[in-house]
Amino acid sequence: MIYCGVDGGGTKTKIIIADDEKVLLTLTSGPSSIDTVSFEETIRIINGGLTQIYNELDIPKIDSIFLGLGGIASKEHAENINKAISRLHFLKDDVTINSSNDIKNAYLASCSGRNNITIVIGTGAVAYGIDELGNSHRTNGIHYLEGDFGGAYDVGVRALKKMSLAFDSRIKHTLMTIHLLDKYKIQTFSELVRFFDYYKSNRTFVAQISKIVTQFAAKKDEYAIEILNQATDEILLSIIGVDKKIKLNNREIGVVGSLGNSKEYFEMLREKVESYDKNINIHASELEPVEGSLIEAKQQMN
Repeated sequence: MIYCGVDGGGTKTKIIIADDEKVLLTLTSGPSSIDTVSFEETIRIINGGLTQIYNELDIPKIDSIFLGLGGIASKEHAENINKAISRLHFLKDDVTINSSNDIKNAYLASCSGRNNITIVIGTGAVAYGIDELGNSHRTNGIHYLEGDFGGAYDVGVRALKKMSLAFDSRIKHTLMTIHLLDKYKIQTFSELVRFFDYYKSNRTFVAQISKIVTQFAAKKDEYAIEILNQATDEILLSIIGVDKKIKLNNREIGVVGSLGNSKEYFEMLREKVESYDKNINIHASELEPVEGSLIEAKQQMN
């Protein structure tokens, strides 16, 4: 059989293809989170990725596919995705298709299937846990405009706010604010206004600014450290919110996402988690989220 797993986020999409014995190919493409790009763009990205894969591999059509996509928040969302994906050329007529919010595949990946609390800290941020009795709870991750507090978009917005405040001397400059103004070629008030008109509607662009924040945090820039401190405070609240709603015996947290696993961010979060409960083992995800999608694609055939 041929299995396909998809992990679609606000910055990138990963697609994995495997048979019963091994992974055949993994491919990375553009964003496909349905709250980042249009529904049509989501399908286009996935179809384009599968086209590339089938141009490289001489394999049968897909028997089972699971898609973990950011932004799926209802049964209707999932049904619309499943219906559109079913029309793609690369799937068998009797293919098994399911889709869900990308927290599901992240959860399966983070601790290799053990009961845990999973924190996704990528473009957005969400926490999700299931205890040994099957009780589950989710916090954060409502929508990037609501905040997705602690994620890369949130961090990027906080950095741009510092840049704006420093631009007209409401606060002092640091190396980070100087770098941002220089990088985006902002010297005048009108250039600042045009810049903000652009960035507010571009979630992926803003999220990428978090990389600059972590770079300057490593250089001890006070604003960068302040921003990461605020972001990790938000993630700790998300963790506590889940922990108080379930009764998890396995005190384990898996962290998913490039921002959450950056050195400066992770160390700050680890210290806060240990202060909350020294018995919690917090670590980077053991598998990639797309591998969690592959696990589900295989399991749903049973």
